[in-house]
Amino acid sequence: MTEARQTYHLRDFALSVRDLRAWLERAKHGDSCIYHVGVVQEDKLESVDLMARMHLVRLLVDCSLAMPTQRKVRSMIRPGKPDPETVYAYHLVRMGDDPVPSALTDGEASSYAFEGLLWASRRDPVTSISRAIRRGMSISEKRTAEIVREMTDIGWIIRERGSAAKLTNRAKRALGGLT
Repeated sequence: MTEARQTYHLRDFALSVRDLRAWLERAKHGDSCIYHVGVVQEDKLESVDLMARMHLVRLLVDCSLAMPTQRKVRSMIRPGKPDPETVYAYHLVRMGDDPVPSALTDGEASSYAFEGLLWASRRDPVTSISRAIRRGMSISEKRTAEIVREMTDIGWIIRERGSAAKLTNRAKRALGGLT
């Protein structure tokens, strides 16, 4: 009887956004995972999921919760490219023992909404939440409105009649000590 041999490709081990969030929940200091295999600068133009992973990785790095690394895998000829190019495995290494805020691991909010929450929590008292997010993230008014709407739907922002929007206690808990 012949055993069926299973072939694995390094790309099979790259985590999706959902899997990356699950990994974050259980990762300890020094643990690592692969979040992409390829050439990010080219691949991100074709993949919304990769863009979401890259944003989550950048946010974790900004919060000092993880560090990205990359390792050369090999040179290969990719479809549509005449010359061989170097392909990398992009890793994320968990740093420190600080807990990762549950808002980043449970999928309650996008990483964009969480970044908006960080900017809103760091704003000075005379700056509106929308302005803090728009300036901090360097995004359009339309994109800012989408993020503010998501934050409001989650319950992180409350708007009372006749007053400016403010962060709720739920938003402060979602930060998990990050500011």
